[in-house]
Order: sequence, then structure tokens, then C-alpha cells
Amino acid sequence: GYGISAGSVTNCEPRDKNVNLTAFVSRMYTKALNRSYDVNGLNDWTGDYLAGKATADKIAYGFILSQEFEGRNLTDEQYVDTLYRTFFDREPDEDGKAGWLYELAKGTSRKDVLDGFLGAQEFANLKGSFGV
Repeated sequence: GYGISAGSVTNCEPRDKNVNLTAFVSRMYTKALNRSYDVNGLNDWTGDYLAGKATADKIAYGFILSQEFEGRNLTDEQYVDTLYRTFFDREPDEDGKAGWLYELAKGTSRKDVLDGFLGAQEFANLKGSFGV
């Protein structure tokens, strides 16, 4: 009665094809870059994943090793806090944070610390919750 007729929608963009993947990538923007996603970036990341060109870990590397993330100029403490929030979906525990800060202070690279987070069971669980 309102001039509305049934139809269909074709999911043309990668971001429309897997809601959980899109949520995972969108979350990376929010947690790692502290901003909302941009449509082109969201489509690029989800498209690469769907095409088999990227894994969830590769996406994570892409965000944390990006020029935009580097440009945030985070202190070691802020860096570790961000990794906890991004990959474990929680605030850091006191002992864990102290351990990572000790590693950074003695010269361990940020990439090596990132690898520690990416290899953790907590991140595997988070990825599993998104099905990626």
C-alpha cells in the first residue's frame, strides 16, 4: 500500500560479503588506529581476505606496521596498552604489561612484541570469535 515492492540486493562490495570479517576489520580501525574505518580501506582488507591474499594476522600486521599507526607516536606504554586492547580485547594485566615494557626497554623491537601478541592464544580466541 505504500508503493514498496519486494526486490533483492546484490552484495557487490567485499565488505558486504562476510559480516564477521567486516566487523573484525572495522574493529582493527577502531582499536589500532583509534578511528572509524574508511570504506575503501574496509573493502581493500576484506577483499584481500576473501581472495586469499590476506589472513587475519596479515591484516593485523598491516594496521600495526602502517605509517598511520607509526604516526601516532605512541610511547612504549601506550603501544603495549593498544596491543592488549586490539588483540586481547581487554586492558593489560599489571604483570603482563610490565613484562612487555621490560622487553622493550632492553631493546626488543616493537615488531617482536607484536609477534608475541599475534601468537597468543587470546588472539586466536578473538579471531575465532569472528570466524577469521
